[in-house]
Amino acid sequence: MVYNRQQTIMKRHLLTLFLALAVSVGTLFAQSGTCGTNLTWTLDTESGILTISGTGAMKDYTYSSKPNTPWYSYRESIASVVISDGVASIGTYAFYGCSSLTSITIPSSVTTIGNYAFNYCSSLTSLTIGESVTSIGSYAFRGCSSLTSVIWNAKKCNDFSSFNTSFYYYKSGSSYNFDHRKQITSFTFGDDVESIPAYLCSGMSNLTYITIPNSVTIIGSFAFNDCGKITSDLNLSSVTSIGECAFRNCSNITSDLNLNNVETIGQQAFLGCSSLTKVVIGDGATSIGERAFSGCTYLEDITIGSSINVENGIGQYAFIGCRYLLSVTCKAVFPPALNANVFEGCGVLSKIDLYVPEESIKKYQKAEVWSEFNIIGKNLDDSNIDAVENIFYNQDTHDLYKYLRNGLLFIERNGITYTAQGQRID
Repeated sequence: MVYNRQQTIMKRHLLTLFLALAVSVGTLFAQSGTCGTNLTWTLDTESGILTISGTGAMKDYTYSSKPNTPWYSYRESIASVVISDGVASIGTYAFYGCSSLTSITIPSSVTTIGNYAFNYCSSLTSLTIGESVTSIGSYAFRGCSSLTSVIWNAKKCNDFSSFNTSFYYYKSGSSYNFDHRKQITSFTFGDDVESIPAYLCSGMSNLTYITIPNSVTIIGSFAFNDCGKITSDLNLSSVTSIGECAFRNCSNITSDLNLNNVETIGQQAFLGCSSLTKVVIGDGATSIGERAFSGCTYLEDITIGSSINVENGIGQYAFIGCRYLLSVTCKAVFPPALNANVFEGCGVLSKIDLYVPEESIKKYQKAEVWSEFNIIGKNLDDSNIDAVENIFYNQDTHDLYKYLRNGLLFIERNGITYTAQGQRID
């Protein structure tokens, strides 16, 4: 009886000791605390998983001799960061120097990413940006030297136009995005993305694969500047605005460019896209920027829509150096004014076919520069041309017409066209 009682007491002592050891081990492999008014963090030091939970904004941290993040001393052993849905922001310096972190997904609840947030996460290979992100701070991903793949779901994000933003880096007169991470090969845009920020992928010289969904309507300036290895087909059929230098020097793009819904094409937008062979600019376009297609050496076929501004719609040097050009279709009823340098370096213009509306042949034959082409009248598709309003003419002589095109009023009398102000258009 005494023996059994002693066994029972011993078992209780052992159980107490076991529980104490379990608590000690749990404490040894788990660290936790707060990182915002309503946010907590937990780090499993054995697995290297850091979890941020709760709702609201994360605290912004500071840097003196080092960041004052509570997990900074464990930074090299953090292999994974889980940011729970509900976290509204990622604080300044939050994951600075987490050199073992290989991938990160920013949830849809996050709207801002602070300065230096993932600075020097040198093992980071893949990054997913959530749909609600509108602002990314300076140097947020600087020094992420292993990054190769980015999935971008941000519907609307601020342009990276300044030299010291998160993906944009400036040194010795040259500009780079993603610091020098020229090793990025893939950039995928989510199905709900509406605009691609300026400068986002500029200088990614090894970028070969991009996807642009139908939801995108705006491509910012310099967005893919100097991305010379892009070979994937460009889906730009829903895009209405293309910023300056957006695809400058993307020399390996070979797909036909369908710009059916574009309204404005910025200067140098496709300069140096030397492998392009066909460009269709839709009837909604009012302007083509200076040097927009300069140096598109193998461009053979160009279509210019009917709504191009007749006075200054086509910028200087717009198609200079397109030396293999074979045909141009211009659907504008009235010939847009051209500087002599627009088609400079395109060979002998008289050997290039110019297709124009049948009723406009004489106008193009009298227009500067256009008259040098081999002009061919054609019944062009008028489905997207602004309706002709208030047509008046003499039943006997048919010598007076009143047109409304692109918001402009024209009068044709005895075969001569005038603006509403009486200026003659030859």
